[in-house]
Amino acid sequence: MRQRRAWYGFGALPGVERDTGQIKSFSDGVFSIAITLLKFKVPQPSGRSESTDLLHALLGLWPSLFPYILSFVMIGTYWARHHYIFRYIGRQITC
Repeated sequence: MRQRRAWYGFGALPGVERDTGQIKSFSDGVFSIAITLLKFKVPQPSGRSESTDLLHALLGLWPSLFPYILSFVMIGTYWARHHYIFRYIGRQITC
């Protein structure tokens, strides 16, 4: 029976356990910064603080809120897929 050789990747040493935790933490930080930067483009509604006035003000800002919501959903989707891929990579490394 042929023994499988382990692949250690670029710059890794044999016997050193490989973990995806650091790269996942770094990428989580990048995604959170991207989502935070989206907030700077969201306009603030002006007017009184009654709930009906706020609803009408938000509906008036709909054309500028739609790209924010769409971008938030897209970044969230990429983040979720990124975690799924690293879960798969983690299973492959331990094999």
